[in-house]
Amino acid sequence: APKLLKRLDIRGRLVAARRTDNLVHSVISASLRFERDLALRYFPGDLDPCAPNTDTRAALRAFETLRAQNLEQIRRTNLEANSPWLDADGDHLAPEACRLYRAKDTGTDLMTLVSCDLSEDEPRRTLTSLISQPGVADVSDKKLYIAADLPSAEHAHATAVHAFGLGSKVPSQYLGSARVKGRVMVASSLDEWQDALRIVTRQGLAFDHPDEDATLSVLSARDGQLELLGVSGGAALNQDLRFVRFEGEHVFVTTSSFTEPVLAFSVRSGIPAFHGALAVPGYTTFMRMLDERHLLTVGYTAAGGSSTNAYFDRMLLQIVDVSDLRVPALRHELPLGVSIHSPGASTHYRSFRLERDKLALPITTCDLERNGTDIHFQMTFSGVVLYEVSPLNGFRELGRVASASSAKDADEGCMDWMSRVQPEVQRSVFIDEFVYAFSRHSLHVQDVRALGKDVAMLTAP
Repeated sequence: APKLLKRLDIRGRLVAARRTDNLVHSVISASLRFERDLALRYFPGDLDPCAPNTDTRAALRAFETLRAQNLEQIRRTNLEANSPWLDADGDHLAPEACRLYRAKDTGTDLMTLVSCDLSEDEPRRTLTSLISQPGVADVSDKKLYIAADLPSAEHAHATAVHAFGLGSKVPSQYLGSARVKGRVMVASSLDEWQDALRIVTRQGLAFDHPDEDATLSVLSARDGQLELLGVSGGAALNQDLRFVRFEGEHVFVTTSSFTEPVLAFSVRSGIPAFHGALAVPGYTTFMRMLDERHLLTVGYTAAGGSSTNAYFDRMLLQIVDVSDLRVPALRHELPLGVSIHSPGASTHYRSFRLERDKLALPITTCDLERNGTDIHFQMTFSGVVLYEVSPLNGFRELGRVASASSAKDADEGCMDWMSRVQPEVQRSVFIDEFVYAFSRHSLHVQDVRALGKDVAMLTAP
């Protein structure tokens, strides 16, 4: 039977985690509720500022009395109770003042990097804390980055980027912070390349900031600080960011509008540059390189509306030639039908699998049925559809793997909006010549060379 070997209890919200060799690094965020718990008052309750002929000396005495009351309240309040702590088998560990950092104007939450060496019988543990709002994380083997949104009073947004070094031995090290223009709009917007961080931001939603563009910034930790190496902008005016894909030195960005561009950037020697855009109708939610020259996109088609407003009516697979970044070209596309949805592909890239020339895509088909005045959706298929994907020939359906509950009523799995359809299949994987489809209640295994019949199936309650 499994046996519990070590246990660490950490108070706060988990932001990110990474294991490198025997070291485990976790980023925890906790609210500093000092002001609320202290319940300090800032104006004497018995002093009326609007009263005529207010006695100045009496007012000063009232403020001095209030100051003394506040100081006494601070002395009687246990402020440590609101800071993050780590407890390992009764060993209590709190942040050390010498390892507490603060970047200018980055919020009031306390973000803590907890590092632990699991190779030791008595694991060494260190806490490095930074006063900052939590945000989107990107973790490499040697560094951990946090990008936290910093809205200003003027409705202009900036992002604070914090860098931590993850060494081979604890403790870890705070490397520095920097600011970049705009906000991180999607979680895929950060990536480390050649020891530098690339981050794609936008000032805000296009509805609120129509004249702002997408910005690619490059930062590097040097000489004890996080340095901004370069910025490239001028793309995607009046459009929202939807997905970012980093492939080597290249950066591909998709936005949403009636005619959606696929934007192409590159970063060489730390200097970012914008190259070109492909205008294709629709909404891309995922991108991945098929080979060195072709990009696969998964998303939805757009119909109706205007140049800035439209609705999405079916799934769409596309292959884009990006051999010349200045003029990306659409080579193949495959609309999948009005009633076919794949919310897994639009929200989590691990829900489908691309291996060699085969794509396993989770599909849910919800058909509209009418019975007099009664209108509802009926789930007619839920499972995995396999396609052969070729930059030369495009897409060809190979077959389908249905999940165990494909015929269940749509009231349980289908909704009236494609992004709200509940997928049956959560993960798929290729092993040798077999495809494994993992749903919430079953596992189906089929031979890719003879799809349509399970060679093995497991069900769970």
